[in-house]
Amino acid sequence: MSRGLAGRIEKLEARRREDGEMLLLWRLPGQDVAAISQAARRAGLFTSGDLVVSAEWLGEDPTPAPRWVKVSPSGRLGLLERERSYCELALRNIVDHSTDMRPDPTLVDWTDAELWQFALGVDT
Repeated sequence: MSRGLAGRIEKLEARRREDGEMLLLWRLPGQDVAAISQAARRAGLFTSGDLVVSAEWLGEDPTPAPRWVKVSPSGRLGLLERERSYCELALRNIVDHSTDMRPDPTLVDWTDAELWQFALGVDT
């Protein structure tokens, strides 16, 4: 299969969104979140109002293609183990570098998806 055709198939696969899904965009450490999300929007991967998160890909291999992740009725994300590990590292980095660590009592009412969106979300 040609490289161009493989790229088109990846884009088509990533574009298929169903209700209850969140788009996961990976980026290299130090890459600009806004640039990654704008490129994904221009490619038609998401539209205004979609839930989109972006985290750093810490693997030695190339970043995976964007993909829609299922969000369960309880709000848990259907991440692969490696994806969950990298997202948790991103959250730990945010916490470690935060200057405002006051607990927010409303967080206990949020679903996992809402917390991920709050921490790693991209403006749509």
